[in-house]
Amino acid sequence: MAELEAKRDEHEQVRPLVIVEQLRQSVPGGIGRYVTELCRALQRTGPIDTFSSLGKVAWPSADPVDSFRSAHYPEPLPHKVAGKLWERSISLSRAVRRAEVVHATSFATPSVIHPRMTMFIHDVCWRQFPDSYTPRGVAWHEGQLQRVLRSPVAIIVPSQRVRTDLLDAGFASERVTVVSEGANHLPVLRRNETSPILLSVCTLQPRKNLARLIEAYKIVRARCVDLPLVLVGPQGWGHDLGRQYGSILGIEFVGHVSDVELAELYSRAAQLVFVPLAEGFGLPVVEAWQAGVPVVASYGVPVAVEHPGATELVDPLYPEQIADAMLRLLHENASQKSSRLTAASNYINVLSWDATAAAHRTVWDALCA
Repeated sequence: MAELEAKRDEHEQVRPLVIVEQLRQSVPGGIGRYVTELCRALQRTGPIDTFSSLGKVAWPSADPVDSFRSAHYPEPLPHKVAGKLWERSISLSRAVRRAEVVHATSFATPSVIHPRMTMFIHDVCWRQFPDSYTPRGVAWHEGQLQRVLRSPVAIIVPSQRVRTDLLDAGFASERVTVVSEGANHLPVLRRNETSPILLSVCTLQPRKNLARLIEAYKIVRARCVDLPLVLVGPQGWGHDLGRQYGSILGIEFVGHVSDVELAELYSRAAQLVFVPLAEGFGLPVVEAWQAGVPVVASYGVPVAVEHPGATELVDPLYPEQIADAMLRLLHENASQKSSRLTAASNYINVLSWDATAAAHRTVWDALCA
């Protein structure tokens, strides 16, 4: 490590090794977006290395080898075998041990095996809503959190709410840094109001509260609002919502879509309805704001709660409240809509993945100083 420091000029940036194991998951989800956009932004300012286990990449567009012009060092073991070793803080890759600084982008990492290491903890939602996870999932997440708590790893989180949750869990305040995620990863298209829709974007799993959203939509439709509800996102664990609710008039499940297709859906959206039980940040909300789309969001979404003037906030447990908020947004006048979008734009103008990457580099520079 001392040799690495000696070779690096004082003006040369730290070269991180970023663990991109989340891209090996069957459903990378919002964490996958964070991993992909962070790596792309980091490479615009300097070289990086990436690391993952051997295995199939879930989304080809997020492949760490093909998409990132960086050195990639795979663990010479399949994903499941590597994961078992990582839980014991073991990695066979010399690249991890030799790295200047290691950044874990989720709990899926060979953590606590490097003296200069950071980890991004996206949320602790399994503590708040354990019934939205499998018992095995709760046990795994809690075990990983406790392992990190006992380690010297520096923590990065996406919101003040997650930071507070970690302090309550026993983390020292100086260990936890808040770094917002970006909002500029989708193309922004001209608004298309010829075939408007109601839009929701998320992985289809219990924590996203889609059953109550659909109940709210049925109330809205009963009040003579003839707009389809388009649900975008891959099927996660839990109920097969498409089979359970796909026959309801007006509901469309479109699954995972490309960035261009998602941007086109935002351009048609009369509103985004995003009402999960809990989140660490709330990426679909800033995507909607970037596209000029009004938002109904739950109190479980930190970025929405922190900017209430831009959002219609609801309690996610009450479908009637969600429906009332959807109707209020649909019936807002031009002045009210303009006020909301102005409040949103004032915030998202400072959000970018380049800023996110720069904030990560600041943490790494401090570790390597």
